Amino acid sequence: MRNSRGTRSNPARLKVNLREAALWTAGLLVAVAAFTMWAAREEQKASAKSRNWPEGAPLTLDPARLTLLVFVHPQCRGTEATLQTLARVMERCAGHANVTIMMYEDPALLATITEVNA
Repeated sequence: MRNSRGTRSNPARLKVNLREAALWTAGLLVAVAAFTMWAAREEQKASAKSRNWPEGAPLTLDPARLTLLVFVHPQCRGTEATLQTLARVMERCAGHANVTIMMYEDPALLATITEVNA
């Protein structure tokens, strides 16, 4: 038997190539099936998380993106560092998360801060 180059092909070699192709195809199908099952599990997990979100909460859970709630206090020394770190994270993850920053607000405390800074 001659191949496209005009040289003789070995039937035994052809059988080995067919076996290799069959094994490779089977492996690919197993990998695709495993990935599909994993994706379905992740979708179920995301759905379960949204069911655990409190009903009537003033914030809504975005089903398409991650939800990140950041709680800060105006007098905490770590607030500035937290917000700077959050800014860097958001630069890298733009569009992948819905971020809400919650700040503690007490009118009496704000009056004290204003007097101290004045």
